[in-house]
Amino acid sequence: MEEKETKEEVVEEKPQKKKRKRPTLLFWLVMALCLVFGGGFAANMINTNGGQTDISSFRIPTDDGQWVNGTVFKPDSATSANPAPAVIFVPGFQRTKESHYDIALEIARRGMACFIIDPYNQGDSSATMNTSASSAEGGAYGAIPMVNYLYDTDNINYIRKDSIHIVGHSAGGNSTMTAGVYFSNLAGGVFENCKVKSIYISGYIRNIIDVDVETDEEGNTLFDENGYVVLGEEGVDWEGSKVANLAINVGFGYCENDEGAWQNINKTGDITRPDSYESLALITSGGVHTELRKTGLEDGKVYGQPIDGTMKVGYQEHTLHGVQPFDVTATAHILYYLDYVTMSHSPVNPNNQIWYWKQFFSLIVMVGLFLSIVPAAGLIVKIPLFSSLIIDPKKRKETKEAKKEGREISSELTVSDLSSIRHDKPERPKKPINWIAWAITFLIGAAVACFSFVPLADLSKVLFADANAHKVTWFFPARMNNAVMLWAFTNGCVGLILYFITWFFVGRRQGEKLSDLGINIGWKNGLKTILASVLVWGVFYLLVHLCDYFFEIDGRFTFVAIRTTSKYALTYLLMYLPFFFVYYFSLSLRINTSSITENKSKYPILNYVIAVAMNTLGLVMIFAIQYLSIADHGLMYWTTDWLYTNMLWILIPLMFILPIIQKKIYKHTNNIWLAALATCLIFVTISLCNSVTHGYYNF
Repeated sequence: MEEKETKEEVVEEKPQKKKRKRPTLLFWLVMALCLVFGGGFAANMINTNGGQTDISSFRIPTDDGQWVNGTVFKPDSATSANPAPAVIFVPGFQRTKESHYDIALEIARRGMACFIIDPYNQGDSSATMNTSASSAEGGAYGAIPMVNYLYDTDNINYIRKDSIHIVGHSAGGNSTMTAGVYFSNLAGGVFENCKVKSIYISGYIRNIIDVDVETDEEGNTLFDENGYVVLGEEGVDWEGSKVANLAINVGFGYCENDEGAWQNINKTGDITRPDSYESLALITSGGVHTELRKTGLEDGKVYGQPIDGTMKVGYQEHTLHGVQPFDVTATAHILYYLDYVTMSHSPVNPNNQIWYWKQFFSLIVMVGLFLSIVPAAGLIVKIPLFSSLIIDPKKRKETKEAKKEGREISSELTVSDLSSIRHDKPERPKKPINWIAWAITFLIGAAVACFSFVPLADLSKVLFADANAHKVTWFFPARMNNAVMLWAFTNGCVGLILYFITWFFVGRRQGEKLSDLGINIGWKNGLKTILASVLVWGVFYLLVHLCDYFFEIDGRFTFVAIRTTSKYALTYLLMYLPFFFVYYFSLSLRINTSSITENKSKYPILNYVIAVAMNTLGLVMIFAIQYLSIADHGLMYWTTDWLYTNMLWILIPLMFILPIIQKKIYKHTNNIWLAALATCLIFVTISLCNSVTHGYYNF
């Protein structure tokens, strides 16, 4: 009996589960550093083809105090004893040399030296006083002085002077065409005397030939029963074509669903149609293969021979204009063309490409850079000087009351205080009125964001007339950025108005107080917030520049690019920052203090999903309208403003990331101002470093 009672008294204690420790801010910063430098090293290995390609920067002076910056990809096989063909690559509008490192590394893998330039007004090249930088008078984006330098100087002794070629995409393709015509005319139409032996135009065929077409009363082009353009009495001006005297080898690739196809004579991107007069002008340029003007060209068929400058070929590519540089097939077309026209006979097949691995690793760099922002902010506010930036609005209210009573308490937070704040969030509202009010403001905000973008882009052309006219100016010189700034400022104001209307009619009646939002932080903490934000920005761009210095790589993936900054971008940053800040502050306030987006929930990730949706839905709606229109009838909904809407390829990913970073900073600091200003500095700098800028400071 005693043994039985003893056994019954024994109670097994269940082991308590150990609480899982969350990674510290220092851990995430170290992780970010590993991604930045690990990804940079791996991307550099791809860029240099395992060390077999030398990459270096250059800068050449040009007319009127201008200059052209660029990067050369030189294969080890290119020497003075064994000179290689030279390929000059010209990026398009809103693109820099780094945007096309992918094709450059592939060209170098095939034994050719590739010189990528920053066009005038873009990247690290100077601005230009010429209002048409892509014209021959404007230097064709810098392609003309680049050709002259390679051909005339003895410094570059590892290239063949008799084998210089130009490739360009989009507006860079137009400049490539212009440079080809310029040097053809300079050589008197004699192929052997021309400094440039071939050009390849990617994504550009418009405005190269005049055609008299029949139109209706509204000015719309008429088409016959076969869907072809109806010609007027004057017909096609073949001899007056911009490329009529192009007496060199020509290749081009054009997308069947190119966003700019509405500007073509037949309103389509189909280059094989007999009424695709732009493509026929190119394929018969120099007065060869004129029989094709009656039948149309055949996709991918090579006409003529490269040895005498009569080689012409056009490729129909089944992708989109912006995606073209990142398309394997489109890249293969360029590589095949260059191998054929240079007669290099490279053993590397055009389809054997590795550039997408460079894209993958530079994406890792970009992830690491964005990942560094939150731990940098969180660690900086732990420095004693900035500790007061971690503010609890409720505690600050107690401090004010205590001062009135003649006693003082600290308004700063300890680690335990901050922990309690994180877990002392309100429950998600259960009253229907909260959800109804939020849904209404959400939909209004999304609608304004969607339908204000294009009108504000048009307004920017009026308010910033000089920049829009490509004139060098002191006044907001970043042409495309001006449209985004107006959109951001307007939607920031709308967001603030909707937020406070909702608070007045709903939140105020439920006991929410403005003093609890953390808007009033005092002038001392305001100055500290500015300094802390600049330090966060500094950490971010220090990593960008270190990665560029050691590995010649920045953070980018397809359209989104984090490139090194410059003194010019920093100057313009001071000009643009106040207007952009309205948007960033509005977003930080709405996503970090609203009971809908900042609350205690079974699924905390839902807070982030709602915040991201708030920030991107309007832009996604524009994107959907544009590309559903293309899918339906081949033309964009907004045509004349298509360059602005094409910026959504860049804006949407950035607007997706922005609220996540702001919420994370707020989580560690409880400071809406720091979350707004730190992200504003970083994201606006990213935008300015990738924007066309007609600024006096760029001289």
